[in-house]
Amino acid sequence: MQNVVNCYVRETGKGKWIKVGEGEELILTLEKQPVTLYFPAYYRSLTGRHLLNEQMAYQVEGHQRQELDLLTLLALLMKEVTEDLLQINELIVRVLLSYENMKQFIEVRQAELQECYGADKSFLQSEQALLIGHQLHPTPKSRQGILPEEETIFAPELKGKFQLHYFYAEASLVKEGSALEQARLVIKKQLVEDEEVSDEFKTNYCQDDENVLIPMHPLQARYLLGKSEVCDWIQSGRLSYLGPQGQAFYPTSSVRTVYNSSADVMYKFSIPVKITNSLRVNKRKELYRGVEVTELLRAGLEEELQIYHPAFHIIKDFAYVTLGEEEIGFEVVIRENPFKGSQGDSTTLLASLCQDHVYRHHTQLQEIVHRLAKAENRSLEAVSQDWFKQYLDISLKPMMWLYTEKGIALEAHQQNSIIKLTKEGYPQAFYYRDNQGYYFMRSKQESLKKLVKDLNQMSDTVCDDAVAEERFRYYVIFNHLFGLINAFGTSGLIEESKLIEQMRTVISEYAKNDHTNLVKSMLSQESLPCKANLLTRVHDMDELVGSLETQSVYVDVTNPLAVLEGVYK
Repeated sequence: MQNVVNCYVRETGKGKWIKVGEGEELILTLEKQPVTLYFPAYYRSLTGRHLLNEQMAYQVEGHQRQELDLLTLLALLMKEVTEDLLQINELIVRVLLSYENMKQFIEVRQAELQECYGADKSFLQSEQALLIGHQLHPTPKSRQGILPEEETIFAPELKGKFQLHYFYAEASLVKEGSALEQARLVIKKQLVEDEEVSDEFKTNYCQDDENVLIPMHPLQARYLLGKSEVCDWIQSGRLSYLGPQGQAFYPTSSVRTVYNSSADVMYKFSIPVKITNSLRVNKRKELYRGVEVTELLRAGLEEELQIYHPAFHIIKDFAYVTLGEEEIGFEVVIRENPFKGSQGDSTTLLASLCQDHVYRHHTQLQEIVHRLAKAENRSLEAVSQDWFKQYLDISLKPMMWLYTEKGIALEAHQQNSIIKLTKEGYPQAFYYRDNQGYYFMRSKQESLKKLVKDLNQMSDTVCDDAVAEERFRYYVIFNHLFGLINAFGTSGLIEESKLIEQMRTVISEYAKNDHTNLVKSMLSQESLPCKANLLTRVHDMDELVGSLETQSVYVDVTNPLAVLEGVYK
């Protein structure tokens, strides 16, 4: 309920705050219905994610207040934003699915909450600890396409694991690309090194020939075997289905990318599952984009990054493989694995670091800062300021450098952001991932073409500067950094305003080199476009479909950086 209310208030600008005793209450007077909603809060946030008490109420005009439940809340709020019954029904179903999934995850992981929220986690532990998901989304854990009895196999939150399934295709069917080693060789090498794969299989299918093995998520394998063109290929002898093989892989927080600590690569699959707003499929242009970004990095960009920002890393989606001329579901992204073996120790997903504890106990961030404060005999506030400064050095500064110097905006939301910590718990290195999340500014494309001459011919990555600016502002500023600042504030570690001031200082350093309106708008504009997760969900928009400009609903929301400076108070 808290997620839904926060989304609604943020995206509509409705609601007013009043003092009630020693606390505050958020009051929503509905415009299309004679109803008032009351939300007592125990934390009011500058960055827009408030913590609400469970004693929520509503009052129909002329009647007494009544306790507010989830279904009533959804029915009332949806009537304010849409009159389409199908949209209302779809949203309610998705919210309830999300709620039931979260409830199951918490129940199953009850005895392992310390693993989910402990200060020191491995890459895999962190990826599988995201029990409640995106905290400013109405349906963070809704999934359509996984059977209830299969959740324990495929859900990262339930520590799922499974063997990959394999298809064996003749060369004439295969489409592949790579900026490094050929996809077919990477896949065969992975299987040859796997001790759980039989010698017979290796002899029959892992030879250095033109035929290609294609790994597949079990859900997608099942889906593909039901398609007529796949059946035709199998019956004509051009394709074979070999079933499950090798060691188990583990789903990461995205559900469809899989990891094994002994593997050199991770695989990102299409799966026939709708998660939050989107059916999770790899688009052909995203396959090309991963290779193109790797080529950019290898052509000199990575070397420059290492000179100016050596703690910042872009994880390469360096190769892909698929079958056929059309996009039918065989599209597989091959991603490097920088977290192999012990390299995955002391590594945390930012979304996991920031998520609320399900019982209001210490979050992972609280555990880290409290431990540091005790070890250093310093205040929580002082440690928080130092931790955040070091974090900005390895995350915001390199991303602002890429934006202002190279015209590259990254879709670095919290689930695409991975932090390597020192043994004490301070930020040491930052990793960005995701072949979907790049925006090349049109004004800088000629400079980028000097590095990769056929840039954008197949990747559809170049966009208007204004689009790149809008996306960077939402993903890096609103979702990523305001979300982290909110986690510090809601955890009682430091006032949000003090970290916002630090952030202002860093952003202002890039004013001279910013050829767009990003820095100026962040420092002075009273409201700014921000992705509206509730309205995007209400209108059932798939964020992976369509042009970069039209994948989501964006609305103007309050800009905390300007509020803090007193630009419009």
